[in-house]
Amino acid sequence: MNKPIAYFSLDVETLGTVGGLHPLLSIGAAVFDYSERLRGDYEVNLLKPPDLVCDLETVAWWQEPARSEAFFYSTQEPVPAECGIKQFLAWHDSIAEQYDLQYLGKPTVFDYSFIQYYCLRFGGRPLLQRARAIDIHSLMAALTGCPINELHTSCLPAGLLDGLDCFMGVKHTALDDAIYQGLVGLRCLKLFARIRDTVNIQNLVKYDGPSIDLSLRSRRFQR
Repeated sequence: MNKPIAYFSLDVETLGTVGGLHPLLSIGAAVFDYSERLRGDYEVNLLKPPDLVCDLETVAWWQEPARSEAFFYSTQEPVPAECGIKQFLAWHDSIAEQYDLQYLGKPTVFDYSFIQYYCLRFGGRPLLQRARAIDIHSLMAALTGCPINELHTSCLPAGLLDGLDCFMGVKHTALDDAIYQGLVGLRCLKLFARIRDTVNIQNLVKYDGPSIDLSLRSRRFQR
């Protein structure tokens, strides 16, 4: 029997920008069904592995007064990385037994690069076996037409953020961000589904421009 679909939203807080070089501070994850009901959540704070280095600019960013509360929260009761990651994977697997998980991130290239490295190193396997996750930033850009570097939730259609007032603004605590971003991403997906149901997509993808000349491409190696 096919399992019902659920949406797995991941957020991480870090002490740098490069997974595998800089350490994780905190992991937060939330799972929603299509009706936006929370089906599970998880958070854990991690101790810094001795061989990973902190990025000084990120450390200074965390030291700004506006982020002091979030940093305090993200460093409470940390556990060794191996222990925390194994517990996280066990929780994930218990959810995956019940649901066909669709993974979300904002941005995926940041959050999942850290989690893939940590899970492989400390848990023995990556979280994503096929490295597929939906990027919420890309969904928002496609819906609004805003350049991705200028994108903000205020660009989204009116009503898409109804009921999310308590999450307005980026809190920089992993679980709060995972819940908020997951709901925004799910609502974007639902809006795309409504558009797909009302528009003939096949009529939109016909290419009427000039033919593509591949003879101009550079090729380093000869076939």
